[in-house]
Order: sequence, then C-alpha cells, then structure tokens
Amino acid sequence: NPAAYRGPSGWVGVVLDTRPDWGLVAELVRDAFLHVATKKLQAQLIGAPRVEVSAPKARRGRTR
Repeated sequence: NPAAYRGPSGWVGVVLDTRPDWGLVAELVRDAFLHVATKKLQAQLIGAPRVEVSAPKARRGRTR
C-alpha cells in the first residue's frame, strides 16, 4: 500500500512489512522508472513482457 506521505520531488513511500500487493508495488516501480528513463530504455521496457510478481517467501532462522 502506498504510504500517505508524498515527498517534495514526487516520490512516495511504500510500507513493505504489511503484506503489500506486490503486483501493485511492481507496477508503481515500473511506472516510476518509465517516467525518468531515456526514450531508448522506455522502448525496451515497453516491448518486454511483464513479469509476474509474487510475495517474497518468509525467511526462517535468526534475524538481524
């Protein structure tokens, strides 16, 4: 879920420890990249197939 705070340069925060919709996170990151990418990189990404995103697996064992 996007955070309620929006930075002065247009960036937004995403809370990652509350089981976010990873597809939405991927879409936000992709759209943000397209906004600042060169035309060549935009063309490469737009022509590339979208990648399915799934939630990361929970880590087992000790934590830092």
